[in-house]
Amino acid sequence: MEGALSLLRENLGLTAFGEFLMSIPNNEYPSLSDSLPRFSDETIQRSWTGNSGAALLGQSLDFARYCAATYVESTGKSLHNAKILDFGCGWGRLSRIFYYYTDYSNLLAVDPWINSLAECNKCGLSENYFQSSYVPDSLPIDRAMKIDFAYSFSVFTHLNERAAKACLKTIASYLCTHGLAIITIRPPEFWNCESHASAFIAENKISIPSLISAYHEYGFSFISSGGAGDESYGDSTISPKWIEVNFPTLKIVSMDHSDRDTMQIYLGLKLA
Repeated sequence: MEGALSLLRENLGLTAFGEFLMSIPNNEYPSLSDSLPRFSDETIQRSWTGNSGAALLGQSLDFARYCAATYVESTGKSLHNAKILDFGCGWGRLSRIFYYYTDYSNLLAVDPWINSLAECNKCGLSENYFQSSYVPDSLPIDRAMKIDFAYSFSVFTHLNERAAKACLKTIASYLCTHGLAIITIRPPEFWNCESHASAFIAENKISIPSLISAYHEYGFSFISSGGAGDESYGDSTISPKWIEVNFPTLKIVSMDHSDRDTMQIYLGLKLA
């Protein structure tokens, strides 16, 4: 796989790199297909992320480009050959994209849901993919391997407060001194949007104004809508101010979003 990924990096730009990995298995390139991870089928893509195919790739590329640019701006270094942590890897859709920037051996991926790791393994992603705890105080990776860059997409959008604190503290503990972490959070407008959480909110007669009020007054609102087999999982909105108050050792260095997915706010964090 390392050789195949290197070949693609040398000959393709980021978009073409992502498009090619999305095409695997590709009958026109049987040898490369044998070496590269198979892309998860559309059912997995849509049920786990709410999107699939080219539209999902576009969202993924937007995030990757933001991460690469923010890393350069905040560290003065390129993301190429960096040691990268994918925190909450799911079926590995973003791991595949970030192989454009670093070797297979330099990217470590963790997820607490065994189904995620099973899907990664089924597709050919197994080495450096590990199961973590839902509320971790450490990760199943070597602490001596300090991480240059960590990302966590659509993870903190689903955590209760206890799990969010534990996860962010744990990510920060693995960063090297110049390291950068980028997570995504949801704005309070999420509660008024038609989403996967809408039916649960209506069925359980949850007050949307109270969720929005909690966000503005305290910086955190959460409903435990189940899923992934753990009570810490549901839907949440987190304000940047909540992070500043609870994590004075972290500094917010950037914030943005993709116009393809306005309910995922990108937040760049560095050790203060």
